Amino acid sequence: MTKILLKDFQIKQLGPQHVVEILALQERIFDSLTDKSTLRRNTPQMFEMCVQPPHYSLGVWYEGNLVGLAILYCPDMGEENLAKCLQGVEVNAETSANYKLVLVEPHCRGNGLQFHLGLLLEQQALIMGKTVMCCTVSPDNPYSRNNMLKLGYIYNRTLIKYGSIRDLYYKTL
Repeated sequence: MTKILLKDFQIKQLGPQHVVEILALQERIFDSLTDKSTLRRNTPQMFEMCVQPPHYSLGVWYEGNLVGLAILYCPDMGEENLAKCLQGVEVNAETSANYKLVLVEPHCRGNGLQFHLGLLLEQQALIMGKTVMCCTVSPDNPYSRNNMLKLGYIYNRTLIKYGSIRDLYYKTL
């Protein structure tokens, strides 16, 4: 298989008009997983929220098709705020954001998209005045874990989140 170059992808902000494409992408990703517990399925309502301020979502297109996405989620002080789950780290939960989700089609993996999207989300978080980003990763997902470590995220602890075992990571921006 020929490697796709990063320049061959188009990355742009997602909006409400993309929710149907996002849901279709999520289903294609789930269909490709042998272990479905490595990823949490999000509802249409969650995606509708994530493509509107204060959240920020990026889509990746290849040959006219949505093949990836990443979501910067700006939680209120509720249970979605991962900064409140950190142990032994003082964080202002009001200036934190979640690297909520990244999805990449199997045929587009290995091109650095997750890493590149993470950098773009961090830039946006800084613009929004965020000082810390948090994320959870399935312990059974070495690709995402390695990307988070490559981006400079620090492991904090393992917890039950979204009904599954997740590793909690954070990064000071």
